[in-house]
Amino acid sequence: QKGPTTTVAPTKKEEMSRSKQLDNYISGRDFTGAVALLEFHKQQGQKIEDYAVGPWLAYCAFHLGDYTKALEVYNELLLDDDVDPTLNVYAACCNFYLGQFKEAEEAALKAPVST
Repeated sequence: QKGPTTTVAPTKKEEMSRSKQLDNYISGRDFTGAVALLEFHKQQGQKIEDYAVGPWLAYCAFHLGDYTKALEVYNELLLDDDVDPTLNVYAACCNFYLGQFKEAEEAALKAPVST
């Protein structure tokens, strides 16, 4: 029988270290490492300094070719009222790569017009 688990907030130094680690993963195109780090922080409800965990998780999943995961994250983000509507374009791209062309068009039409 396990007792309740508690999470300890990371110190500023640990948070900066994680931020640097995530930056290294992304700049090195190690999206698997980035997804693992981001998933952990998402599950813990923790932030990584200036990184928005959700959008970066979707970005990394997309670049790994995990369009289903990326779409799930984008759809979750799009439920928020103050979300950037440009995320609809990214969701549309996921739908497109999944062969969901009708859904891709619908999502794209929700995005702001770009010139």
